[in-house]
Amino acid sequence: MFGVTLLRKFPGILAVNRTAWISVRNQRDINAGDGSFVIHSQISNNFSSVPSAGCSSSPVCSHNEWDPLQEVIVGRLDGATVPQLLTELKGTTRKQEDYDFLQRHGGQSFPKEHLEKAEKEVEEFCRVLKSEGVIVRRPDVVDFSLEYRTPDFKTTGFHAAMPRDLLLVIGEEIIESPMAWRCRFFEYRAYRTLLKEYFKAGAKWTTPPKPLMCDELYDEGYLENDLRNHSPLDQFVTTEFEPCFDAADFMRAGKDIFVQRSQKE
Repeated sequence: MFGVTLLRKFPGILAVNRTAWISVRNQRDINAGDGSFVIHSQISNNFSSVPSAGCSSSPVCSHNEWDPLQEVIVGRLDGATVPQLLTELKGTTRKQEDYDFLQRHGGQSFPKEHLEKAEKEVEEFCRVLKSEGVIVRRPDVVDFSLEYRTPDFKTTGFHAAMPRDLLLVIGEEIIESPMAWRCRFFEYRAYRTLLKEYFKAGAKWTTPPKPLMCDELYDEGYLENDLRNHSPLDQFVTTEFEPCFDAADFMRAGKDIFVQRSQKE
């Protein structure tokens, strides 16, 4: 089960897709032979039983994208702000209407009618999950409209509607990803209360070094305002200056993990 999440669709409603939530616990059974947990796949015999690395004492235990859910984190739209049109957004915005929307509304709250439609979808999704017996957790409310500054850049935030971009769960470990967009630099703050709770209860919590997000991380010559140049470009808007990745670039299949590199259009 891949689930759903909020997909960025700037001029329209924030449409529902698979990154608006992450699973922190899947249903699992005990292997009577050695006492270890076994994840039961519904895909093929190749992944029929994948032993976990001892999740018995952890509140977090998830190894794939399809096992029945027990507990999930679903994002929220409170404080959602249209990101400013910096280099990384220019390089990943394909449609002219989206580009124009960012130019007009960057740094402002999303239009009320867009948020109302998206919130209705998210709340209905939470209701369905709860009706199936799934525990639903939510991030804290954060005002992403506040401008912040580091020695390397200044911008406003985005939203906490896509935990699947920030948090990667592998077994009993939560990995907080160093995302590439400057508008998402402080997005982790919305999840800090939940992560500390899971950590204190026995989960592993790993945070790679946060990128500086200075100009060297981005290919400033990736494109000009002319969006006709987007499709033919066979390059990424991020450079190799420092590590960065989104958790949504990873697909878990038991003991196998499939990875892509994003930030390219």
